[in-house]
Amino acid sequence: MMSRKRLRIESSDEEAAGDVEVAGEEADKDDTSDDEEENESDENQVSREKSRPRLESSDEEEVEVVNDESDAEEADTVKDKAKKSWRPHKRLLKVKSFKHEWLQKSISGSRTSLWLKPHPTTSNKALCTVCPKHLEQLKQSQENPLWRKPGTKPVKITEGLKKMEEVSKRQKGAEEELLVKQTKLTFSLMFHSASGLLVDCSNRMIPALFGKDCSAKAWDMGRTKYTYFGTHGLLPFFQGRMVDAMIKKPFSINFDESSLNGDSILDINVSYINSMGLVEKRMLTAIAMQEGTTGREVADTVVQTLQRLGVDHLKTMSVATDGCSTMLGVVKGAVMLLRAEIETLTDFGCCTSHDLSNILKAAVKSLCPYLTSMFSAIHTSLNSLSLHKKREFEKMEEWVGLAIKQVPKFIEVRFRVIMRLCEWIEPQDRALYVYFSERKEEVVRGTKEASEAEMVVMELYLANHLEVSLNSAFLLEVARPVMDMISYFESSQIRIQHKQSKLILLLHDYLAKFIKNAGVENNNASGKALLEVNFKDKSKQRSDRSIFLGKKVEAVLEKHGLSRDSKVLVPWLLQVRKYYKEALGRMVKYFKPPILSRALQAMAVLDPSSWTTMELDDLQRN
Repeated sequence: MMSRKRLRIESSDEEAAGDVEVAGEEADKDDTSDDEEENESDENQVSREKSRPRLESSDEEEVEVVNDESDAEEADTVKDKAKKSWRPHKRLLKVKSFKHEWLQKSISGSRTSLWLKPHPTTSNKALCTVCPKHLEQLKQSQENPLWRKPGTKPVKITEGLKKMEEVSKRQKGAEEELLVKQTKLTFSLMFHSASGLLVDCSNRMIPALFGKDCSAKAWDMGRTKYTYFGTHGLLPFFQGRMVDAMIKKPFSINFDESSLNGDSILDINVSYINSMGLVEKRMLTAIAMQEGTTGREVADTVVQTLQRLGVDHLKTMSVATDGCSTMLGVVKGAVMLLRAEIETLTDFGCCTSHDLSNILKAAVKSLCPYLTSMFSAIHTSLNSLSLHKKREFEKMEEWVGLAIKQVPKFIEVRFRVIMRLCEWIEPQDRALYVYFSERKEEVVRGTKEASEAEMVVMELYLANHLEVSLNSAFLLEVARPVMDMISYFESSQIRIQHKQSKLILLLHDYLAKFIKNAGVENNNASGKALLEVNFKDKSKQRSDRSIFLGKKVEAVLEKHGLSRDSKVLVPWLLQVRKYYKEALGRMVKYFKPPILSRALQAMAVLDPSSWTTMELDDLQRN
């Protein structure tokens, strides 16, 4: 066994301190070789120490080695031996606890709370929020390059902060991009009056369809968030822009009252000039009203709403509504009360689309009172009662060689859908007749029971099959100009300058189909002359042979082997005359204000294709 000595080495360097064991001169060669291998494996650890080692012998003898010139050789010898045979052990360090006041300090102008936080379990450690490693390792990698792995660069706090800022920018950019997409979808869904069920469905489908997109993973917009976007985001934004434009320049108002589930809602729409000088049509607001409101209440509500938004109601140029008595009453109508308060209001008449729909509704009722009830019953029988009956009718359509088409739903408040029903029943007439004829036979035999809707169809459709076919064919041609004009004026484009000329042409078209020479004398086809035509005078009306019925009606008559002289057509031709009388009576009532309006006559100058004659004095006054 070799003898060992404990040595204490002190140098002028205050940081040199450490404990190792040194072998004596009596060590065997094998032990010496083993110690040398240990020295080679521990050379890297020696390089990490900042101070020289402290050696102690087993005999507790102390030998001091100093850096005097006289003892230089002896000190070098002891140091060489220590380098060859020392064995390191853990150093005792003074550990400090984390202090929270450190988070309030700054380093190089950067607050430590941005990148430093306490360790969740150990009080004597801290974590860096920029780098996933401990702050101690980060500090050591900065101070001592030997702590780093080969090929790595030192990590600086400033670089970590930059990375953190980049990550934050990317996150904010993704959040803003997601917000823009949700806002666009909200605007589109609200523009088309989407239901809450559709919003919830889209909330589930978008992540499923676009899962690879990062924004789809974070997509979460149910009906609650959708409503919040609309009421607290889009509405204040667009309403603010509208109000600013209405304060600066004149505007027009269109309001309408409708009932929904017992509640009355007043919709106020405006046409205003935006910052680019273009005319925009937008909905301003919707106000809850009590059902059965008077014209005075409607007029006061409109004025109070404008005043609440800070808009001067005296800047209103025109007002348009539907044709009900509450709005257009001669004495207590809302429009008349507004004109009494706002002297500059021009009389453009009612809303053109409302007027045309009301004309069509009243005329169809005169032609065939049960037509709307029959259409509603057909939809209920084939679409709403049972899926089995719907499939049976589809099989019947295929059996007679027709394409399968879904039955349109009749909506009373959207009367223009009557044309879609006529367009559907014309090609499906054969399948419809065969299907309900078989159903009637089963009911008569007692094998099946008919529902209330099916009984209505059997009673109205089967019993009046020829009349229903003639009415559908007649409406498809005679009512087509009215439907085309509704679509024309429902466009978002500005077409007020065409209103007068279009209404005159429509009135002339209907007069020409029912009255000889359209009631015009001396080729005077002005609007005022057309309004004065006495279309109720039977001597001026066309005969049964010359009254306009349309090519489709002629085809139906030929299909059934009939002509206009057939006695079976006499009752139906009387109904046709009632249709024309009712339509022309409504046209004269609704079209008179816009046709005689001087303002609309002056606006016609904006349409290069229109022409008119006017006295020079009238032109100057306009």
